Amino acid sequence: MEEINRKNDHKIGSITIIIGNMFSGKTGLLISKYHQNKNYRKCLAFKPTLDNRYSEVEIISHDKDRIKAIPINSIRDIEKYKDQVENIYIDEIHFFKEDVNAYLNELANQNKNIVCAGLTWDCLADKPFLPVAHLVATAEYPIRLFGKCDIDNCPERSTKQRWKLNWLPKKPEDFVGGSEKYGSYCRFHYKPVKKEVNKNKNTLIIIAGGSGTGKTTTENLLSQDPNIIKLVSTTTRPKREGEEHGKDYYFISKEEFEAELKKGRFLEHVIYDGNYYGVHGKVIDLILGTQKKNGVIIVDVEGFRQIKKYCQERGYNTISYWFKAESREKMVEHMRKRGTSESEIIRRLIIEEQEGKFADEFDYILTVKENGLNEVAQKIKEKLNYEMS
Repeated sequence: MEEINRKNDHKIGSITIIIGNMFSGKTGLLISKYHQNKNYRKCLAFKPTLDNRYSEVEIISHDKDRIKAIPINSIRDIEKYKDQVENIYIDEIHFFKEDVNAYLNELANQNKNIVCAGLTWDCLADKPFLPVAHLVATAEYPIRLFGKCDIDNCPERSTKQRWKLNWLPKKPEDFVGGSEKYGSYCRFHYKPVKKEVNKNKNTLIIIAGGSGTGKTTTENLLSQDPNIIKLVSTTTRPKREGEEHGKDYYFISKEEFEAELKKGRFLEHVIYDGNYYGVHGKVIDLILGTQKKNGVIIVDVEGFRQIKKYCQERGYNTISYWFKAESREKMVEHMRKRGTSESEIIRRLIIEEQEGKFADEFDYILTVKENGLNEVAQKIKEKLNYEMS
């Protein structure tokens, strides 16, 4: 079913999602729909900054049809343009994060008509692109296109694309490409990409976000699972009554800490009240490498980058979450309940605003609702089990 071109004053938002494998005509159809509407509705087109293979400021189909487009890093970058338009066109929607479904439905509820195009199948992970699958479930007008199988004389239509080079992509820009990198195949000729098997299926769950977003509570809920171990930090402060070395903290001297710090063995560290606190690489090796368990840790943005880099170099899996409060008011309310001083609240709000600009570096952005932390922890565990399956 096609979406209705509404020329009257009756405004109803909608989502049209054009899906299919590569070379099925998705971008061409999106461009065609843009041209159909541009003369009587305010239209803007967007594309991921990452996809600059033909142009940085145009959406271009494999047949070289083109329209002007605004490059964006995050799907929510559209927010600054939304009041200028009625129709929004987005190509390569699969490049954006899981927040896509929630945000595009917000726009549709504000009487915006969304038309987007994206791949259905992540051939390197050998599973669907989840943001696209979620959009199909909520869109009013899902359109599925098919191409032709690349195998000579095969009459079947293609359903999945496949990476066909003898090396695997590592950087985000490596994934961008056309027929020089990907083939398109039917059910019978498609074969999963052969990858080096990572025998270590254990995963480090990395959590970051603003104060008062439930990070610590979620970490504690996750660590109740015997297969998820909370990473223990190292500190130079004196051990308090009831604390255990290796359980609450690893307690070492300031001289030992500084010596390890100079050797680059602490992946993140802070100084608080004159004492060092940090995460040592050997803790990750112990849990994911030796004990063969999953781990969970709370960090800031820079700590996340260093720990993710460390895990990638050693072949450990990571899955990362940015915790976002329902509102700044809720964050402040939560911090006040904990007895945080007003000056400290202001400091933490400033940090959250600065670090929040990098939320799209994380695998998932979770908007945490009050009294919803059990559900958040359950969702993280379900995602962990899915990624490991």
